[in-house]
Amino acid sequence: MKYIIYGAPGCSFCSKAKILLEMHRLEYVYKEVGTELSKEQLEQVLGRKVTTVPQIVKMADGFGEYIGGFTELQNSLN
Repeated sequence: MKYIIYGAPGCSFCSKAKILLEMHRLEYVYKEVGTELSKEQLEQVLGRKVTTVPQIVKMADGFGEYIGGFTELQNSLN
């Protein structure tokens, strides 16, 4: 199981999401919106409008489960 964090530079909740996953010893990949993919590309990947980062997806067996932002990630791990 691996997580994908779509984030942006200077985003405190993106940093918190990375720290939280590291504390739980869970693997993740960080993708920077604006550098590695555009906001429009991210919206296509997620199939939804994006207004904030991070946007977090949990990958398992080749399928992605949309988690949401930092708060939703935190709730899903409790």
